[in-house]
Amino acid sequence: MATHDELLAPMGVIGEAFASGKTQAERDAAWEAALTEDVVWEAPFTDPPIVVSGRRAVGKFFDWLIENVPNFQTALDNVYYLEDGGSYVVQVTGGGPTKDGDVYDQRYFSLIQVRDGKISYFREHFKVAETYRAFGRDNFHDSIDRIQSGILSDA
Repeated sequence: MATHDELLAPMGVIGEAFASGKTQAERDAAWEAALTEDVVWEAPFTDPPIVVSGRRAVGKFFDWLIENVPNFQTALDNVYYLEDGGSYVVQVTGGGPTKDGDVYDQRYFSLIQVRDGKISYFREHFKVAETYRAFGRDNFHDSIDRIQSGILSDA
């Protein structure tokens, strides 16, 4: 069974990839190190709900967030470990100035599952109204659709 530090390690890798000044190659290496090939990121409370599948697509989603909030910062507020030994819930505050001069101010509650030292599942609960306000509802969903379409057309 993984220790708590081992479970959190891939989150640390992702957090480092969000640091200012990282190259695309460094971020790609981080996604490879922290995410399973079949990782799933979902946001079930958006309208419509979102499911992004696969390391490449989830990495592209994270890249999109970094592009739109270039100095994205996060703070880990709480961690709740589940009894299954491979899952936990994190409470994270995050955001920063957007590329359009606005401010993205978010709070996330994420169920995370780890398999073989990498994150295999994210279920994120966040302030959907804040996401839509900061990025525009249609723009946000269109961006997700483009990420998923681009991944599928490259297959």
